[in-house]
Amino acid sequence: MDVIFNASKTFKDLISEKVMTVAAINAGVSRFLTELRDTEVDLPAASSLAFLLVSYCIESPACIDYNVYRKCPRPRKFLRKRTASSGRLSIRDDADEDLVAVEAIYRVPMHKIELERSAHKPKAIAEFLKQKYIKGYKVNSLIYEEGLSDFSNAQYYGDITIGTPGQKFKALFDTGSSNLWMPCKGCPTSDIACLNHNKYDCGKSPTCTETQIPFEIEYGTGSMTGYVVDDVVCFGNDQSGYCTDKTQGFACAMAEPGLTFVAARFDGILGMGWDSISVDGLSQPMDQIWADKDNCPEEIFAFWLQRDLHGSIGNKNGGEMTLCGTDPNHYKGDIAWEPLTAEDYWRINLGEVKVGGTSYAKGPVSAIVDTGTSLLTGPTDIIEKIQKAIGGHEIGNTGEFMVSCKTMNTLPNITFNLGGQDFELTSEDYILKMTNAGVSECISGFMGMDVPAPAGPLWILGDVFIGKFYSVFDHGNKRVGFAISA
Repeated sequence: MDVIFNASKTFKDLISEKVMTVAAINAGVSRFLTELRDTEVDLPAASSLAFLLVSYCIESPACIDYNVYRKCPRPRKFLRKRTASSGRLSIRDDADEDLVAVEAIYRVPMHKIELERSAHKPKAIAEFLKQKYIKGYKVNSLIYEEGLSDFSNAQYYGDITIGTPGQKFKALFDTGSSNLWMPCKGCPTSDIACLNHNKYDCGKSPTCTETQIPFEIEYGTGSMTGYVVDDVVCFGNDQSGYCTDKTQGFACAMAEPGLTFVAARFDGILGMGWDSISVDGLSQPMDQIWADKDNCPEEIFAFWLQRDLHGSIGNKNGGEMTLCGTDPNHYKGDIAWEPLTAEDYWRINLGEVKVGGTSYAKGPVSAIVDTGTSLLTGPTDIIEKIQKAIGGHEIGNTGEFMVSCKTMNTLPNITFNLGGQDFELTSEDYILKMTNAGVSECISGFMGMDVPAPAGPLWILGDVFIGKFYSVFDHGNKRVGFAISA
């Protein structure tokens, strides 16, 4: 049986006839959506009805407030039909050819791996990050160790497909870069990194166009080289509905430098920064996703990262990335927003940094939110004071600080002010627990790194920070938001 309604006309009539006020309607719908969201019973039909009611009514002037609209539980899929005569919407419990599956937001499951103790070399990682964030920087070959870049410690990655039909790849979703690249068929046998990972085959995709335009990105002491290919790119899988058209350009890697990517658990990188820093000006896949307003009403992606590797979930669920909206089930309270200070990286201003209530840094100071970085970095003088405050002892002259695991419960909380709100890391958040030859070690997740002006001084909020807080990247409103993860 069809459930057919015309929400827009009904609500406008109620308002015009002064039966109800806009505020009363908003309050009633808000309460309904809140109760529906909080219920533990799966009500797909009711959920779909709620979304249709609000999404259709929001188009009417002076009707449903946007903040009410955002409370809608947004089912993974709902069925929508608009009749030609009335423009009304209907929900059916039996699908037919006139009904179209629509996703309000799309969830990309994240995989998580344990940090590699052998790959945790802060000075080498610092060289990699300087190359990433300081234009024209050449790494110090005496410090940088091939195979020990921060990519070895990248914990979170997800699935994409490229081509028609979709060829599956594991991608590092990196907000600190803006290019998509994957290994490709035909790479030389000497390229161990390529041989160890999935490879894209243009010959198996009728939608592929090989441009033969050369492409190169520096990594460490070498470069990833290849050429540009155009093809369909999909988040999740090729049936997700969140795909580009066949003109999406990406780099087909034919040579990966040294050992940089040999041990990486992902196949390639999908950059999610701003197009202004994209090598060769290639647009990122999200540009096309955002352009489809019917399928993607908000220019947003968000990360909820699962930090419990050793619990019942373990490696099976590393969290999720949502496209085109946020998931209120994954955060508590309000989102604190910080506007971008530049449209290159996700660059914002960081406010005060406090350790146990004592101020260690006054803001505002530039900070970049980087999902492709495992650590939390800041100016060396400040980070060294933080290391001392948490009882950290440097191991030799490595830049690596270890603390006694027995003191974990006594270590101070460290607070970062963003968007006018304090975000607090406990020792469980900023201490990395690793195993070395069967022995548990507790390593500081902070690292000192000096970036000269004009790019610095600079903080980089990597997985140590992002893993604790729900993180929202709002492209449309040029801001980054944080909330307490749920």
